[in-house]
Amino acid sequence: MNDGENHGFEGYLVNRARQRQAAQQPASTRAHDINRVARFDGATPDTYWLSAAWSHDGSQVAAGGRNPSGSHGMLEIWDGRTGHHEGHSTRHLRHDLDGQVVSMSWAPDNARLATIERDVKSSLPVLNVRSQAEGKRPIGVPYGAAIEQVAWSPDGSQLALSARGSGTTLLVDPASGQLRRTLQGMSGPVAWEPEGHRIAGPDGAGVAIFDAVTGERERTISGQDYKASAVSWATHGKVLAVSDGEHIRVLDADTGKRLWNLPWVTSEGDRSDDPSVHYIGWLDSGRYLVEFRKHGAYSRTDASTRIGTVALWDITTRSLFWFTFHETVARVQSPPAEFLAGPQGGLQTLIFFDHHPPQVWEITGDLPGYQP
Repeated sequence: MNDGENHGFEGYLVNRARQRQAAQQPASTRAHDINRVARFDGATPDTYWLSAAWSHDGSQVAAGGRNPSGSHGMLEIWDGRTGHHEGHSTRHLRHDLDGQVVSMSWAPDNARLATIERDVKSSLPVLNVRSQAEGKRPIGVPYGAAIEQVAWSPDGSQLALSARGSGTTLLVDPASGQLRRTLQGMSGPVAWEPEGHRIAGPDGAGVAIFDAVTGERERTISGQDYKASAVSWATHGKVLAVSDGEHIRVLDADTGKRLWNLPWVTSEGDRSDDPSVHYIGWLDSGRYLVEFRKHGAYSRTDASTRIGTVALWDITTRSLFWFTFHETVARVQSPPAEFLAGPQGGLQTLIFFDHHPPQVWEITGDLPGYQP
C-alpha cells in the first residue's frame, strides 16, 4: 500500500496465519494491493461524514453529514472522474438543507439525488429529491414512518425507504411522492438487484427478497444467527452477500443456497470488540468482494483505539487480502467514515475520512476470473 507522507493514516497487512495461507497460493492469486491514485480537492473542513454515494456512471460523488456541533447539515459534490470540487456549479442541488444528511442515493439519470436529512429542530427525518435544475423538492412520508436509508431503484421508478428494525420498507414514487408498496417484514438496510426487479433486506435473522413490481415476497432465506448490517448484490444480480454478525454469508439469490461463509478473521491481538460489517461491495459478478468494518481492529500504536478494516476476498478460493486504515487528527486516531466500491463494480474504491475530501484507491494485481 502506498501510504504517502502527509495523508494522516497508515495501512498494514494483519493476520499472520492468513498471510502464510496466501503465500501458499499460486502467485497470480496473491499479487494484490490497494493504492491511492487520487485525492479529491476542496471541502468544508471539520465535516463529519454520515453518508456517501457514487453516481451510476461514476461522473459525480456526493457526501453528506454535519458540522461539528450538529447545528446544520453538510452536502458536498465532486466530479467523480477529475476529483474537482463542484461547490459553485452544484449550489442549487446542495442548498437549503433541513439538517444533517444521514443517507443519499443517486438516480439512474445521474442528475437527481435523493437525501434523508434530520430536521435540526424536530430531529424527524425529511426526504428530499435534489437536482441542479429544480433545486430541492420535498417528498412527504407517512406520519411516524421510521426511515434512515433511501435507495433509488435501478430503473428510476421507485425509492426504497427503510430503517434498521422497522419491520417495513416503503416503496415511493419519486415523481409524485405517492406510496406504491409497503413491504411487510423487511427492515433496512435494503439493496436493489442491479436489474431492478428484486429488492432484498433483513427479516429478523433471515433475509427477505421481494418482487419490486408486484410487492410480493419471493422468498425468505433463513439460517442466519444475527440481523444483517449490510446487504449487497453482485453486479449480475445472481449472488447476494449478507452480513451475519462477525461473518458474511454469500447466497444464491434464486435458490437461497449458501455458497460461501466468510469469517471475521482478524488475528486475536488486532481484533476490536465491534465486529459489525459497515459495508459490503462487489467488484464483479460474484467472485471478488470488498468488506468494510468501521471498527474492525485496534491500532497497534494505541491499543485502546479502534480503527477500520478493509478486506478484499476472492470467495472461490477464500483468499483474503486485508488492510487497516485510520486517520490521525490532533494526535487522535479515527476510522474511515465511509467506504464505497465503484459504481457497478470495478477496481476503484472511495474512502472518506472525517475532516477530509474523498480519496480514490485502486485495487491492483491479477484477479483470476474477474468479470465486471
